[in-house]
Amino acid sequence: GRENLIPLDVKRGYGTAMITDGGYEARTVTPAMNEGSFSFVQANGRFFISRFAQALDQKARKKQIVRQIKYQSKKTLEGMARRCGLQYYGFTTGVVCLTSTNATATSGQAYTLIDAFGQAGIDNAAYLASLFEIGDGVAIATGGSLETNAIGLITAKSASMPSITVTWAGSVDCDANDELYFANAVTDTTITATDRDRWPTGLLDNITSSSVMGLATSSESNWAAALNNTDGGRFSATKLKKMKQAIMNASDGTLTDIVWSQGVENDVEAGERAARIYQSSSMDLDMSIKAKGISFRSSQLTPPGYVFGYDRSGWGKKLLTDKPNEDGSLDFGDLYKAEDRSGFKGGFDLIWATPIRCRGKFAMYSGITEQ
Repeated sequence: GRENLIPLDVKRGYGTAMITDGGYEARTVTPAMNEGSFSFVQANGRFFISRFAQALDQKARKKQIVRQIKYQSKKTLEGMARRCGLQYYGFTTGVVCLTSTNATATSGQAYTLIDAFGQAGIDNAAYLASLFEIGDGVAIATGGSLETNAIGLITAKSASMPSITVTWAGSVDCDANDELYFANAVTDTTITATDRDRWPTGLLDNITSSSVMGLATSSESNWAAALNNTDGGRFSATKLKKMKQAIMNASDGTLTDIVWSQGVENDVEAGERAARIYQSSSMDLDMSIKAKGISFRSSQLTPPGYVFGYDRSGWGKKLLTDKPNEDGSLDFGDLYKAEDRSGFKGGFDLIWATPIRCRGKFAMYSGITEQ
């Protein structure tokens, strides 16, 4: 369970011979297969509900605006879904972002946020602040090594700086470009209480890293993304076509999915709308972009100015646990007694992995114009 192997689509076939009538046939050759390794990751979210609250639920449910157990379980699931959504873009290292603050403090220190996922240029203030919620546990580390006392709780955040304020267990020495990780496990004060090295392979990891799933591009040049363009500018039909061509040329794949930031989506739709000629006085407000065979999606978690494109057959998803139902609400029969407490605990677990089968089926533009 700690390591799993999967065959990787890296080398292309070769060895075809054009022969004369009755001539010698082609050499018997098959490209050596490459293997990649991946690990499953486990997300866990919990909540507590008292015995008194259970009694009220049983005797006065009709007077509740929202059942407390339903509210708590849905919010736990919401937090898990958002965390998994963020990991869709990140790195297996689990870095949420960096901080430019150089200070020693116990509490009340605002830590300025920079470089989401550790990537220079992803510095939109509102986006960086949106990665954290007040009450979340965080940790500060240098090169993956936890700083002394550096596991604490966020007490405030600012989207204008952007920054988070954290209360620590003791004095914490933070240097510029230190890493921020989530740290929500209980009773642990070491790096194992953090998300360090516990995220699945995300889009940025797959497209930009020199080594993915234990195989480096230095040893296999074909084990690389089809396109990683940082030139910026407006996203256009030409850029879309270049994505298609890059994926086809690198892997014989087909572009099936585009995931872009909301600002890029807005700019593309505005540009396409300006180019349209209307035959009548009516004008639709549904500015949805369409392209044959391609699914377009945007999310508040997509890094600003980024457009990701891929052939979905190049990306696997393996679940060891069932996904919670969409409603996410539990009932008291789903809870267990909290030790030494007059109440119950409930929660969700999700164990999954996102192994990459072929990096040549992925492409990316960054620095794209937004509105």
